[in-house]
Amino acid sequence: MKLVYVAGKFGDPSVFRRSANTLQALGWSGAIIRAGMGALCPHAALGPLHGEFPEKRAMAVCLEMLSRCDAVFLLPGWEDSRGSRKEVLFASKKGTPVFTDFVKLLEWAEETK
Repeated sequence: MKLVYVAGKFGDPSVFRRSANTLQALGWSGAIIRAGMGALCPHAALGPLHGEFPEKRAMAVCLEMLSRCDAVFLLPGWEDSRGSRKEVLFASKKGTPVFTDFVKLLEWAEETK
């Protein structure tokens, strides 16, 4: 089974925006799982711990999770996220496919079965 890392905006001073970002990530994670893949959603893993440790440590955890995934799916607006930009750079250096289009992610998953 392919494991897909879900990357997108998270950190924001507003709890409402963080919650909206997390809900968006969870929604896409559900779509990925329904499509037959696994989804690793850092929003779900780290969201409840927001602010409990330095951003640098959170990023290290995210990159470790990403390193175990087969692909990255970028959520709309990811470009506005410093963390997501770091994740894209990390994935690119590692040769991990990065997708912004869900249909292309599905096609890749089918082609690489």
